[in-house]
Amino acid sequence: MEGPLSCPVVVCYENHGDFARRRPMSSRRRRFTRSAGVTLEVAVLDYLHELAEKEDRDRSFCINQIVREHAERNGRPLPPSTQPPQSPATVAAVSEER
Repeated sequence: MEGPLSCPVVVCYENHGDFARRRPMSSRRRRFTRSAGVTLEVAVLDYLHELAEKEDRDRSFCINQIVREHAERNGRPLPPSTQPPQSPATVAAVSEER
C-alpha cells in the first residue's frame, strides 16, 4: 500500500494491550455511532487522556471499550458497532444524522 508521497504505509495487525489494531480503511465496515455530550469529573478525564495516550487510541474508543467490557461483565454483551441499531428510537436518531 502506498501513502500520499509514494511512501510505503505499514498497517499493524498486532494486539496493543487489550485493544486490537485497526484494519486498513479499505477493509473497514461502517460503524454506527452517535455523538453524546457528557460531563466528566476532572480525575476521570485525566485518566481517560492517559489511557488514550498509552493505548494509542482516541478517548471515544476508550470510553466505548470500557462500557462494552462493563456490559459484558454484567451479563449484557453489546452487538458490534458495525451492526445496525435494533431499537426504534436509535434507528430514527441514526437516520436523522444522515
